Amino acid sequence: WQYKPNAIIETGIAWGGGLAFYNSMLMILENCGLIKERRVVGIDIEIREHTKKILELHPVLRDVSVHEGSSITDEAQSFVTEILNTISNPRPLFVLDSNHSMKHVLRELEVFSPFVPVGGYIIIEDTAIEFHRRPDRKNRWGPGNSPWSAIQQFINSEAGSCFEVAGDFTDKLVLTGMPGGVIKNVGK
Repeated sequence: WQYKPNAIIETGIAWGGGLAFYNSMLMILENCGLIKERRVVGIDIEIREHTKKILELHPVLRDVSVHEGSSITDEAQSFVTEILNTISNPRPLFVLDSNHSMKHVLRELEVFSPFVPVGGYIIIEDTAIEFHRRPDRKNRWGPGNSPWSAIQQFINSEAGSCFEVAGDFTDKLVLTGMPGGVIKNVGK
């Protein structure tokens, strides 16, 4: 509400429920006159047939744009660039919820962070993976190979030096799957 994004880009869309939620929230901002235009974008390596049908038929999803392919490719970056270029003053919010490996999330942060203006946010889902040791399972992700570890590496790099964990949001989350999972461009 404070930032008033006019574009929300989600990586990893599954059934499309997040896209419906985001578009609904932007519709509220638009109907209140707080934003003049809105774009919601979904990127997923595979958009399943049932999800395509939902995207086609659901009234809240008809104007959502989707890209099928990896979120860390030049094509995905170009797709986002094209969408954001249709907005006169883009204020994007990114929600990263696809492959949860440290390497993949770090690359998403490197690809999408240049789009985020000072005061803007990136939400990184499922950072709690870092804090759950499951020796009984052979998980692809875990401590040291998680979205949380990607955030730490990113904000301590030159590319991420203007970002910090948005403690004003994350410190209030009592029950969450994304502790420390909101970062803000503070423009350092």
